[in-house]
Amino acid sequence: MKLPVVCVLPALAAAACPYMDQAVPPASSLPVAVPDAATYAAALPSLDIKALEQDLTHAMTASKTCWPADGGHYGGLMIRLAWHCSGTYRDTDGRGGCSGARIRFQPEIGWMDNGNLDKALSLLVAIKNTYGDALSWGDLITFAGTVAVRSMGGPTLPHCFGRIDEKDGANSEIFGTTANWSATGCETQGDCQKPLGATTVGLIYVNPEGPLDNATGRQNPDPVASGAEIREVFGRMAMNDTETAALIAGGHAFGMCHGHTSGFEGPWTKTPSSWTYDFIHGMLEDEWEKVTDANTQGLVQWRTINRTSRHASTMRLTSDLALVKDAVYKPIIEDWAANPEKLDVAFAAAWDKLLTSGTTWSTAKRCETTATTTTSVDSVQTSVSTPIRLSSLLVLGGASAVALS
Repeated sequence: MKLPVVCVLPALAAAACPYMDQAVPPASSLPVAVPDAATYAAALPSLDIKALEQDLTHAMTASKTCWPADGGHYGGLMIRLAWHCSGTYRDTDGRGGCSGARIRFQPEIGWMDNGNLDKALSLLVAIKNTYGDALSWGDLITFAGTVAVRSMGGPTLPHCFGRIDEKDGANSEIFGTTANWSATGCETQGDCQKPLGATTVGLIYVNPEGPLDNATGRQNPDPVASGAEIREVFGRMAMNDTETAALIAGGHAFGMCHGHTSGFEGPWTKTPSSWTYDFIHGMLEDEWEKVTDANTQGLVQWRTINRTSRHASTMRLTSDLALVKDAVYKPIIEDWAANPEKLDVAFAAAWDKLLTSGTTWSTAKRCETTATTTTSVDSVQTSVSTPIRLSSLLVLGGASAVALS
């Protein structure tokens, strides 16, 4: 869907970004050269993960004139890239996810939800070239998202490496781009059902303006109805209510929307490059009203009714407000507002699950480890009922608790 951080993009580019042909190979080109599984497995042990994290952390604030960093930080853009690469996963057949890095190719890079992510990919090419066969595109994209979260003070789990790249986007055809799926009508009507994951072909999950109103043919900006749709669609990728709420609440701690890209306009918090809990506090503290203007291209978004509120300069989407209008999501959000460390734990677990779902790992798979525990990342429970086990693995804002294997 356009959740979370779908809208996070910098200002309009001034010029074409370098490396674009390497980031997104032309559709007419032959399949790109990627190392076979054996070559990759032989190279992966040499990957210097610590140096890679340092390079990515530096890149987050190294703004380029071709696509300036929004507020001086590319973190939101990289989170969006990792999210959309991973968000194709569906539990009906276990397909999708960022393993393969198919977002580099058509048809995925051309989906409406992936607009301008070619710029994000181009910003990573120099780092990919530095590490060569030891770093797959799938690992680079997902780790860039994780480093982005850390660099802005957010919680993550140790990251695992070993995603095997694909040479083209042929395996993306299953996600609704063929004539067979188009014939169902859901591609344009926005009511796609299983085995498709999203409600509309080309989106990642649901439409943030609300579910389709069949009577009018337009989106219905009703947060309660949006909550039901979110539960259904996130469930298709095996996310439960807590994981779903954590991904939205944590993802929208960062970034902002731009009308020229998504049709929505404004930040979710006053500090879009920092991990805070203002996103959920704003929805609990204030009442919100629908608004449309020229900046939103006629789309409905929400603002505080109290224009002197500390959240008055921020916006919310219909799908955001679902978290405080849905009878199941609201108690979860209220608990996190009172106990924010629970959101830290829940978001880190859900983010890790998002980035690893559907992955076929190399035989040389390796992970960051913590100095305080020998528990493997693969055995970590995603339920917030195990905060002690999980929190012992948390990496908060790039803290030095992480040792690299």
